[in-house]
Amino acid sequence: MAAVTLGCKVNAYDTESVLARFREAGYEVKDWEDKAAVYIVNTCSVTAVSDKKSRQMIRRAASKGGIVVVTGCYAQNKAEEARNIPGVHIVTGVKERGEIVRLVENYHDNYSGANGIINLVTGYNRDKLLFENMPVKGLTGRTRAFVKIQDGCENFCSYCVIPHIRGPVRSRLLDDVADEIKAVAAAGVKEVVLTGISVASYGQDLPDLSLPAVIRAAANAAGIERVRVSSIGPGAVTPGFLGALREFPALCGHVHLSLQAGCDRTLARMNRKYTTDEYMGAVQAIRSIRPDASITTDVITGFPGETESDFEESLAFARHIRFAQLHVFPFSRREGTAAADMPDQIPKKIKEERAARMIELGNRLKSDFTARNLGTAAPVLFESRLKSGAYTGLTPNYIEVSADSETDIRGKILPVCLKTVENGQVYGILC
Repeated sequence: MAAVTLGCKVNAYDTESVLARFREAGYEVKDWEDKAAVYIVNTCSVTAVSDKKSRQMIRRAASKGGIVVVTGCYAQNKAEEARNIPGVHIVTGVKERGEIVRLVENYHDNYSGANGIINLVTGYNRDKLLFENMPVKGLTGRTRAFVKIQDGCENFCSYCVIPHIRGPVRSRLLDDVADEIKAVAAAGVKEVVLTGISVASYGQDLPDLSLPAVIRAAANAAGIERVRVSSIGPGAVTPGFLGALREFPALCGHVHLSLQAGCDRTLARMNRKYTTDEYMGAVQAIRSIRPDASITTDVITGFPGETESDFEESLAFARHIRFAQLHVFPFSRREGTAAADMPDQIPKKIKEERAARMIELGNRLKSDFTARNLGTAAPVLFESRLKSGAYTGLTPNYIEVSADSETDIRGKILPVCLKTVENGQVYGILC
């Protein structure tokens, strides 16, 4: 069998958890380009472009033959559309992934009759909703692993369809998280990335638990030398989070602090529940503990009603924060969200022009951040070897560094003096 993932880190984790079930059942996992008896397409639906890419990948899988399973956000959001693509056999959405192996194995005997399509996509019953605990198993040759700690979101930002797709917050039991971290550490993994749809919401459905408790469990796990946390908002920069940043050197000085707009008027229309002053306060608090921390973020351009003045304000705010990296997206109108029906929709050309300007700024800010780190020494977790023979990996503050070595240093954390930048790539020398 073979699988392909579109979208976010949560989807990447979910794909790995499904693959683990197939391996346990005796299946050989092949590369996506290879001929296989089963194809899993884990889809994304965060934007209209994501929907389009998902449909294209589903059709590509269907053209290969074999049983085609469509899972993920596009399948959950547009199940009828997914099942009507010729060649699709099973549609599971974002739930019931634990059933996929059984359904595949029984498909030809029990389900290949009349229409031959199994649709497991259903809505959410809050009274019965629990985190679907499907730990990733059998990791080999990895230095870094994602560990999913929660699913769902209840923020309902006015532009976002994900709360409608993923449903309410479901937190994973802390003991289950700790067990998976121990397992990946035993497999040789040195860095874990705590991930989820709304990581900062961890514990709101469990008594006396919050994100810092998971960070503590990960940082204290034997064999784990680094802990990262995927995207959070400024509201998650609590005394508990800052205490963990101060207490645990393993917690990396890289915080992806979601912004979306650097203009208070736009933030209010987005229903983001914070102001630029509050955002700045979170950044200052992080930097007071980790002065060299990299702050990365997401920005949406061309949100309904965004004036040129609003956009210029966002540009100025991004410059003021001195982000290490910007992920920029033109606004995508998503059916079923509040923003889809807002007046003053921005023409596509203007959205894309503003995105290009924000990306240009992001490139300059990334270069500036990199330049500020040249001449320093940093521990690098080496992950892979380039065609040139150099080894490459990440510093704690998320700078990708390449260095030469006469011995294989993959999987090792070594001090590197950061020396030069060529075509955006940082080169260093083992200290």
